[in-house]
Amino acid sequence: MRGNNYTRYERFKEMLAKDRVIPLKTFLSFDDRKWNGAEDVGECYAQAWSLAYFALRGDNPSFKKDYSKLFWECVKGKKWQDAAKEIFTDAKVAEYDLAWRAYWKKM
Repeated sequence: MRGNNYTRYERFKEMLAKDRVIPLKTFLSFDDRKWNGAEDVGECYAQAWSLAYFALRGDNPSFKKDYSKLFWECVKGKKWQDAAKEIFTDAKVAEYDLAWRAYWKKM
């Protein structure tokens, strides 16, 4: 049972255990309508948090570099979905999805 202090960490670990994680390629294409229309918006926030955590503390330097590029493109005013599409190619997304899930399964 979730308490008042249920964290995004706990939420994401639960999603991973129940196979409710949205594939990275799909998640990176979400617009506001998809995000806010999701079955559970809290899961979207937990998944976004897990990606940021992986970028900051994870063990994949390529993902860190590309996540940083995404951040800076957004700072420059580029729509994040457009920047994500340019930075995260299909091959990279497939690799990063596996690495990100493996990292969280070890946590």
